[in-house]
Amino acid sequence: MIDPLFGYQLAALCFLLFALLGAFDGIYFHMYKYRLYEHPPAKFEHQLHTFRGIIFIPITILFF
Repeated sequence: MIDPLFGYQLAALCFLLFALLGAFDGIYFHMYKYRLYEHPPAKFEHQLHTFRGIIFIPITILFF
């Protein structure tokens, strides 16, 4: 049987890794390398990622 504390720590670690990967993707690829905000066809994707970034904090609070 898995210790509940270990499960919580593992979930928190996975969540942290997901947040770091998402931040790297948003900052490096979307803002710096490809400058997606400058391309009209990518405007919706940029808005979607911005919205996801805004709601990430409430989601984190709700889950943990």
